[in-house]
Amino acid sequence: IAFSWNPEIILERREQLILLYRAHQVIHDYAMDDVKHVVGLAMTISSAIQIFSLLVIIGYHAEAEFPVVVVAVGTFLIVFILTKICLQMASQMGVLSKYFLHSFLRNDKDMSMFHRKRILASRPLFIQAGSFLRISPHTFLTLTSDVVIHHVVDLLLMSA
Repeated sequence: IAFSWNPEIILERREQLILLYRAHQVIHDYAMDDVKHVVGLAMTISSAIQIFSLLVIIGYHAEAEFPVVVVAVGTFLIVFILTKICLQMASQMGVLSKYFLHSFLRNDKDMSMFHRKRILASRPLFIQAGSFLRISPHTFLTLTSDVVIHHVVDLLLMSA
């Protein structure tokens, strides 16, 4: 549930909300400097598990024992679903953060120019995966199609 700005909130409360968001923004930026490489590593490990699970399921199901294939299917499903959930939550934070900032500007017509500039100076919060990738609503689709499926097909073609 997204928070929408209510213009009837008194001025002191408005100032507190803006300062709270700015403080959270500073803490978020500081934490992301340490965490962004861990997120990228987790995405790499998730992709590798999915690739090797699909390789066993599709390419080597005839040679592999039945329990190995069942474990590969279970592993793939669990990692696929967890990756999807985690990336959705990470991208939702950026979307909700952007919505929160825009709701200030859209719903409060009596806001002074100083407050508008102050809100416009606030950046939305995003989760980064590594130094260059910002997690968006399309990250899961890109990861699945461009990384996992592409490498599975490449490995299957090389082994054929």
